[in-house]
Amino acid sequence: MRALTRRSLAQLRTAAVLPRSLRLLWLVGVLWCELGSYRFAVWICAWPDSHLTGVFLTCSIAMRSSPAGFQASGDTTHVLVITDPQVRHPTAHKHPGFFPSLHDWFYHAGLSKSWKYVNNLRPDVVIFLGDMLASGRKVKDDDEYVKNYDKFKSIFPINRGVSVFHVPGNEDVGLNLHSEDAVHAQRRYSTHFGPLNSKASISNHTFIFINAPGLVEEDYQRARHHQDYETYTAPAGGSVDFLRRIGSQRDGSKEPVILFTHIPLSRPDNAGCGPLREHGAIRRGAGPGYQNMFGKQTSEFLLDVVKPARIFSGDDRDFCEYTHSRVSAARDDPAVLVREVTVKSFSPDRSIRRPGFHLLSLVPPA
Repeated sequence: MRALTRRSLAQLRTAAVLPRSLRLLWLVGVLWCELGSYRFAVWICAWPDSHLTGVFLTCSIAMRSSPAGFQASGDTTHVLVITDPQVRHPTAHKHPGFFPSLHDWFYHAGLSKSWKYVNNLRPDVVIFLGDMLASGRKVKDDDEYVKNYDKFKSIFPINRGVSVFHVPGNEDVGLNLHSEDAVHAQRRYSTHFGPLNSKASISNHTFIFINAPGLVEEDYQRARHHQDYETYTAPAGGSVDFLRRIGSQRDGSKEPVILFTHIPLSRPDNAGCGPLREHGAIRRGAGPGYQNMFGKQTSEFLLDVVKPARIFSGDDRDFCEYTHSRVSAARDDPAVLVREVTVKSFSPDRSIRRPGFHLLSLVPPA
């Protein structure tokens, strides 16, 4: 009888331990998904200063690399590059399916949480590489745009003393919009996010931010007139005019140039993107309101006029690394290799399993 009682008690204890163990596993899983996975993702992509041997060094997930032939000196400037956050507003963006408002709430909560952990890296400079708003080009009036912009600012608060730059994307200013809609989209963007084209000097490097959708539209105009970029009469204040002025001002300058563009530069359709890409490659394609990459002549124009040492682009959603070849100023010298990094989308997307961001550690050239 006693043996039977002891066996029954043991069975009861076992039956009680199992639910507790399952609850503990469930709690650990929730904590990992809500907190641990974010912390781990940021931890494995810390600022790559410990390996700094060149003028600038980049980190994307677990990637570290540096250009040869440079010596680091001076203080390091930490630059955080984010692309395609695509903040939504219910009046401008309707998600298909059940409970769209609830879906958008979870979407924005995920963006806010991601930014919280990434911002703990304490960058000195933050660059948003386009498509800050999912529907910036579609809003009906100024009041609606302000609501979209305020939503963006509430999700991405910037620490005091941090410099912020924005690059227009096709969702921000549109591409081949009706002329009146384009004027309104560009005006609203310029009023809230800043100029369409701009440059800045950071740590003895020249940062150039271009209006990529505007450059694509000028490329269409140039092609319609059967002109090359040398003979094309660019409208004043446009992207081509801005780039030409940048090129003329750079004569004799020794500051390395870093180019930021929402749309990637041209490359062959079979070009690889490196091991950090989840799948596929960037291929040529265009449609209403978008173009996957610049045309070949436009890409050559950018490389020739700007002469960048590095290029950062967005729009594709997935990571991509490609090396362009630029003809050297001296004909007898070998071609100059220019590395372009297409930054992974900060917002979730069906084409990627994990969103991302890019870290750039920058020091003045010796």
